Amino acid sequence: MNKKALIVISSILVAGILVAAYIFVMGPLETNTGGPEMNLKKDSTNIASGDTVDLGAVTRGATCDFTFTIENTGTGPLNLSNTPTHVTISGAGYALKDDTSISIIPASDSTTFNISFSMFISGWYQGSITIENNDSDENPYTFTVIIRAGYSHSIVIDGINDFYANETFSTTTAGYTSYITWDDTNLYVGMNGTDIGSVSEKWILIYVGGSGGTTTGITYNTQQPSLPFSALYQVRVRTDGSNSGRLGWTGVSWFNYGILPSCYLTIHYVEMTIPLADIGNPTTSLQIHISIIDYGVGTEWTYAGVPNTSFSDNYDPNYYHYYDFNLNGTIAPANYAPI
Repeated sequence: MNKKALIVISSILVAGILVAAYIFVMGPLETNTGGPEMNLKKDSTNIASGDTVDLGAVTRGATCDFTFTIENTGTGPLNLSNTPTHVTISGAGYALKDDTSISIIPASDSTTFNISFSMFISGWYQGSITIENNDSDENPYTFTVIIRAGYSHSIVIDGINDFYANETFSTTTAGYTSYITWDDTNLYVGMNGTDIGSVSEKWILIYVGGSGGTTTGITYNTQQPSLPFSALYQVRVRTDGSNSGRLGWTGVSWFNYGILPSCYLTIHYVEMTIPLADIGNPTTSLQIHISIIDYGVGTEWTYAGVPNTSFSDNYDPNYYHYYDFNLNGTIAPANYAPI
């Protein structure tokens, strides 16, 4: 960066005749010889040294590439001085894919470099990029990148509803709402409604798909629905919290494994953790259907279905729709369309 001096000229006049003159130089006097000026861009967006850049969400396990441009907006050559690579990057999942093709960028010219990211575990990941150069006031040029790998949200099972709005589902019944989300190890399901926490002869039923499953549901008293996908598991919680468990299809019949989900029930609200290991360890597709069934003699009824297009509240309806979530994807649960 070039500096300039402030020059003040003062004179003394007597009867209109110049008798003295003074020149005052304020500050350093330097010649403006020009120099390099580094600028960096992602697409058309400028990135200042010290900035943090959100690169968005990527599919878990996929490899994604990102291109950056280094510009020299100054009047002298910009030297990229680090070796063996001109660009260095650190952070879990990050790698330098393509270094810059040149080490000296002429004035008003540019070059590019590419980074890649891949991570099988969901979460937020931060990387740091450093470019050593001969810009007088931006050496090294550093900035931070952040990426979210897959959709992931862990719920604390404590009776407090901390599901996000984009994890919220309307049901077939007014006044009942369901919640679904997941992380790398668990599926989380919640439900609120007037019958939650008070009525004993009702079950919240969660059917989960899997290879070798069945489209024939479990019989509760005289109700047995047909299912819109091949279900391998059913997780259930009684609406008064007195019982819960996991059932699985053996290829011949439904078997009660008796493994209970972690569950917290309050008046009108229940939330639970279902370990993915207990429902076949799905790695990509998670097919799911939720409902409440009243199996009491003389009061049998099925309602609060998810998706809300699956059936009309009735005695012993068949289920016609379900959700198929991509656990590796970046889409929030409620942004999926029912199948």
